[in-house]
Amino acid sequence: MYLLIKILLDFYHIQRTAEKIEMLKNKLNESRKTIELKRKEAKENIERRTKAEWAISLCNSRVIFKTSLYILWITYYIYIIYEVN
Repeated sequence: MYLLIKILLDFYHIQRTAEKIEMLKNKLNESRKTIELKRKEAKENIERRTKAEWAISLCNSRVIFKTSLYILWITYYIYIIYEVN
């Protein structure tokens, strides 16, 4: 009888250990999926940031170009006014 109880207890502990191992495997898989998702999000954020920086740079270039044209136009206009007088 004692041997049967010991065997049953051992089986119970083995079963509990197997359940714990399975639970840890599930947590590990969830952690891996979370890490993969975060890496993907980080990569997408880098791509978005790069595109945004390019767009800002393009806008800044256009502003500088238009400002240069306005300055050139004003300078030319002033030159003509003083040449006529």
